[in-house]
Amino acid sequence: MIFVCDVGNTNIVIGAYDKEQLKYHWRISTDREKTEDEFAMVIEIFKYTGLTFNDFSGMIISSVVPSIMFALERMCEKNIFILNR
Repeated sequence: MIFVCDVGNTNIVIGAYDKEQLKYHWRISTDREKTEDEFAMVIEIFKYTGLTFNDFSGMIISSVVPSIMFALERMCEKNIFILNR
């Protein structure tokens, strides 16, 4: 599965793609002050579907908010790629 994240000025839409099918998606508010650990806690919403960070083999982030990219990239590096190496 691929973790996807579309960052807009007002909302962030996160989801999980299995091949070409969007399996799950949620909308959270964009907060430029959140740290990578805070984003990881919010994204734990995947647990309600039975998914964990271990289920993801990669990520795609689309953003119009450059200031949030560092925290999102660090969150993914710490929680997705480290677990799957």
